[in-house]
Amino acid sequence: MKIKRQRLSKILLMSSIFFLSLTGCISKIQTEGEKKLVSYTEVKQEKIPKELKEVIEENKTSPFQMTYTDKGKIYIAEGYGTKPKTGYEVEVSSLYEIAETIHIKTDLKGPEKGTKIEETETYPYIVLETKDVGKRVVFE
Repeated sequence: MKIKRQRLSKILLMSSIFFLSLTGCISKIQTEGEKKLVSYTEVKQEKIPKELKEVIEENKTSPFQMTYTDKGKIYIAEGYGTKPKTGYEVEVSSLYEIAETIHIKTDLKGPEKGTKIEETETYPYIVLETKDVGKRVVFE
């Protein structure tokens, strides 16, 4: 009986150590800390770097989130896939950094009432440019 208890205690101890060691492998996105707003510029179609523009063209029919770095700048792009008509617009709700990450949230705004709308497929997306500070971008 005493041997069974010792054996059971060892198994429980080893299991506990194993499960505790697993928690060290899980990475968390930091959501606490001081939020610093990130200054950015919305990039016009004709100013989007060629390589990024090509990738956007290849992926524009489906929702996408991507980044592209070039010459000390990072380009953050988010698209909402195919929409059945004109008048959609992508707006930036927030762009800020916390510790090792930059967080971005965008919203898709539908056609406003009174706006002339055409029944043709569109692919709303936005590209932002900001200084590359070597942080990972998190799309919210």
